[in-house]
Amino acid sequence: MKYRVWMVACVCALALLVGRVGQVNAGFVLISGTEMNGTIQSDLAARGYSSTNIAPSSLASTSFSGYDAIWLGWSTTYSFDASTQTKLMNFLLAGGNVFVETPFTNILNFLPFGNEISVTGSSTNGVHIVDPTSPVMAGLTDAGLSNWDTSAHGDYAFSGIGSFHGIAKDASSTDWVTIGKRVGAGYLTVTAQDPDFHIKFGSGATGPNSPKADFIVNALGVPHDVVSTPEPSSIALLGTAGIAFAGYCWRRRKAMKAAKA
Repeated sequence: MKYRVWMVACVCALALLVGRVGQVNAGFVLISGTEMNGTIQSDLAARGYSSTNIAPSSLASTSFSGYDAIWLGWSTTYSFDASTQTKLMNFLLAGGNVFVETPFTNILNFLPFGNEISVTGSSTNGVHIVDPTSPVMAGLTDAGLSNWDTSAHGDYAFSGIGSFHGIAKDASSTDWVTIGKRVGAGYLTVTAQDPDFHIKFGSGATGPNSPKADFIVNALGVPHDVVSTPEPSSIALLGTAGIAFAGYCWRRRKAMKAAKA
């Protein structure tokens, strides 16, 4: 009986190690875009996120390893090559969240599943939440997402969304404003709104406690139940730890038998 208890303890400890090895540091965000600056980073820090701001021209050459989420802002031309889409896809599959603001960018050219999205020419100042149960909309209201002095910009409201899930719409048309898609263990949010600009400027509340900030941190922090795949070095560490635990359990059993003799 005691031996079984020790074996259960070993298995539980090893399971905890697997979880710790598979996780990345929570709250680390890679950001890029024309509106990304020290103010944005201070607002993120106020909400518990550390961030690294890279130039849009560096997106293709930047490693996404170690980040919890990626936020790509509006009105930006990003550098990319054939490997960028693959990097973003792998990041999502492993449990990373990607938040993309599409207005006036070239981003759909390399975004995973971007070819499923059809864009239209409408703009709106009124946004209606269609799925209030979506974690992207947690704590938000139509009023909080509307009247930003152009809440969603023309050319990138969505008339077709393919396999994406519709989350929020133009309040006065059938066009989608915010859509999302579970990709592996991660989540991809695409929006025609530009909270990176309006968290600083425009109508309505601004700053780290505004609805714009709530929208941002919701999209960056969509929860998932699957941990990331361990890096090779982590797998080796896990194997070493597993051997150590097995050895400990064997020695403990042997000592218990000797004590009974």
